[in-house]
Amino acid sequence: MSWRRLATVAVLGVLVGSCAESRGPLKESPPVGSGTRDGLVKTSVLLAAQPEPTATELNLLIAGGACGDDVQRTRLDHVEVRETTQTVTVTAFTYIENPLPKGAACADVGLTIPAPVVLKAPLGQRDLLDGACAPTVAVRVAGETRPGCQAPTPPVPQPPSTGQWRTVDPGPLATRGEPQMVWTGREVIVVGGLIIDQYQALSDGAAFNPSTMEAFSTHGNGTLTVVKEKSPTSFEVEQNLQTMNGARTITFDNKTQHIFTMSQERGPAPTAPPAGGRGGPAPAVPGSFTILEIGK
Repeated sequence: MSWRRLATVAVLGVLVGSCAESRGPLKESPPVGSGTRDGLVKTSVLLAAQPEPTATELNLLIAGGACGDDVQRTRLDHVEVRETTQTVTVTAFTYIENPLPKGAACADVGLTIPAPVVLKAPLGQRDLLDGACAPTVAVRVAGETRPGCQAPTPPVPQPPSTGQWRTVDPGPLATRGEPQMVWTGREVIVVGGLIIDQYQALSDGAAFNPSTMEAFSTHGNGTLTVVKEKSPTSFEVEQNLQTMNGARTITFDNKTQHIFTMSQERGPAPTAPPAGGRGGPAPAVPGSFTILEIGK
């Protein structure tokens, strides 16, 4: 039996748009480095390279993000440096410039922000510590694999008393970096992700049904692909189903065995800038946000 669209629900009165559509006028803020700006947060840093003991300048890096030009962009305000005879503690403070309205979302693009620091004396054999961590830890060098500044580890969820954990074979979906994961009590949901080494957001979504060994992948071009696992090393495309252009968010309901995805219609794309470059996204059509229910 083939998969098919069971229901199409248009959702009215919900504002859905891209970052560029949600942006407002830039507001004047206190000067960078003043330390008086609202919303400053301590942010962990990295070393661009291992400094020499004679170094009096440190090339620090901060990982941030942006939704677009001047839209919800991470900015460095200042770096505090506290030196003793045994340690050098650096604490970076960042803020979000022109944040999006509450409830708005975007495909965040990763940024690396330089944060140079000048010491009063050569680093020598002193320990270089990250003041954003509690307790402080040694500043990592970019590319180093050891754990850095992290939040307390949450409790490890226990397997259900009525079942056992089992390993699922690697699927045919694209490998991704920096996804977010949520444990629901029954399954792990992986959200988002970037093409590794490119910091480019993936334009697909995926779900897996362990009872039928089927994987479902939605794509921005308005298609849903169903892949069947025949063996640990053999996969077969069962079906390609037309959904809706831009429908790449996906969830799978274990109870009904139905798939849900969603999208919205868009108008004509704006003209590209005369000087070249990429134009803005096409505007969303009001009242066109739609939820699709797919099943057999």
